[in-house]
Amino acid sequence: MKEIRIYFEGGKEDDEDIIDEFQKGLIKFIKTGNKHRSKRKLKIEAIPCGPRSKAHMSFINAIIDHPDSFNILLVDSERPVTKSSPWQHLREIPDRMETPQGATDKQCHLMVEAMEAWIITDVESLKLFYEQGFNEKEIPVTDNVTNDVEKISKAKLLKSLEEATIKSKGKKYHKTRHAPKLLQIIDPLIVREKASYCERFFKTIEGLEV
Repeated sequence: MKEIRIYFEGGKEDDEDIIDEFQKGLIKFIKTGNKHRSKRKLKIEAIPCGPRSKAHMSFINAIIDHPDSFNILLVDSERPVTKSSPWQHLREIPDRMETPQGATDKQCHLMVEAMEAWIITDVESLKLFYEQGFNEKEIPVTDNVTNDVEKISKAKLLKSLEEATIKSKGKKYHKTRHAPKLLQIIDPLIVREKASYCERFFKTIEGLEV
């Protein structure tokens, strides 16, 4: 195996600047959050694909085009995850995403229920980014024992971020403009503690570097 290639939901297909920002954002997030100290550091390529359906198709093509790489699909779950297998989740209605032949569960990863769940875990970084006018009281508080942000619906995640930032100096939350920059500054170790599927994503990458 020569590299890890991650095909993920994010960016706009027709905007190279936004694609570049999302790529930088995820790479920085992964490198900062990787706890593994092995000398065997595999090259990591992050490929923003726009909508999740395009990410899925890009992953399918990668299985054929990059057989010597460890290819990963990373998309929003969009809804609660009730299946033990992420591929099972994606095969359900309304997604109906097929599992490519030979693909394993380790190659399929979910942001539950959306990337915004990762973003809201680090309120201190949100304060720094949005500056004056940021209202942290709008950010949902999860169970004090589990801190499980993955129990918050996608709709609530988006609404809370918009309402927390609408009067801020950094302006109202906008996914394509803000999310890639936020990925570069939020603390992945905090996200790993509060989002089990994010922890699973990192464990998979770290396991490949053993």
